[in-house]
Amino acid sequence: MKTKRFAASYLDGWTSVMDCKGLNVHEIRFNRKSRNIDVVYGELIKFEKDKLDAMHHATIKKLVLANEGTYTDKEAGVAYLLSL
Repeated sequence: MKTKRFAASYLDGWTSVMDCKGLNVHEIRFNRKSRNIDVVYGELIKFEKDKLDAMHHATIKKLVLANEGTYTDKEAGVAYLLSL
């Protein structure tokens, strides 16, 4: 899944509206400290532990980073991908 910062496509009176057509929206996140609104979208990807364990650590790193995670090592990367 990907995260996109809220960006107004148009105004509807006093309301800023973001066009989400074509996005498969899963969550809308509001950070109370920064006041940022993030839209989480994309395909739900289901990973299987056996397949991930068989992958090279560089491939796991690419998958973790592509899914907005932080890579530390293969074991933690596999755990992160399974939690998605």
